[in-house]
Amino acid sequence: MLLLELLLGLIRFLLGAALFSFMNVVAWRLPRGMDPLKGRSVCPQCGHTLGAPDLVPVFSWLFLRGRCRHCGAHIPARYLLVELLGGVLALGCTWRYGAAYALPGGLFGMSWAALLALAVCGILLSVSLIDAETQTIPDRLNLALAVCGAVSVLLSLPTGCRTSSVRSASVCRCFCSALSSTARSAAATSS
Repeated sequence: MLLLELLLGLIRFLLGAALFSFMNVVAWRLPRGMDPLKGRSVCPQCGHTLGAPDLVPVFSWLFLRGRCRHCGAHIPARYLLVELLGGVLALGCTWRYGAAYALPGGLFGMSWAALLALAVCGILLSVSLIDAETQTIPDRLNLALAVCGAVSVLLSLPTGCRTSSVRSASVCRCFCSALSSTARSAAATSS
């Protein structure tokens, strides 16, 4: 049983590191007008497309000693620190919100609430990094946080209420009003 717990802990750590590595990409691409879901990762110095061995969270940075494999340019320690933070937060979210060992209760050994908390932490990390660089917060990230909030409400409802049409309608109404206010504020700032 101890071996299983250690293996699940490693999986959780790597999941958190991978999620936060992606959120680092989001924080780098969104302010530059790039789509974070399109295109491969490249070295910012030489523009060489990074391969799978260059993209393993934490380990690639350590094995490459913080340098690009192709041009030797220095890779900031921020990438390593963000990935380590993600791994530690994945373990912390599991400790706080519980583990799940079967699919209905969660995924990767984490409960749905723990996965949701980790996602919120990742989004907030991107918000913080973008805000520190540009003093702006992209509406796409506000929308992602709103979706996480709606999912959190649904997860916190007692099992019988999750299927109640009245409860679902009130959650939907609340979510739609949050979306419309976000869209109004975006339209007001763009004009």
